[in-house]
Amino acid sequence: MLREMKPSVSLKPPKLYFRRQTYAELPSA
Repeated sequence: MLREMKPSVSLKPPKLYFRRQTYAELPSA
């Protein structure tokens, strides 16, 4: 999960956004 989001989110959004997405996806999944 993190591996797929890392490159995709690291392309445009900042690290803060990447962390927020991960937190929202963790409980969602």
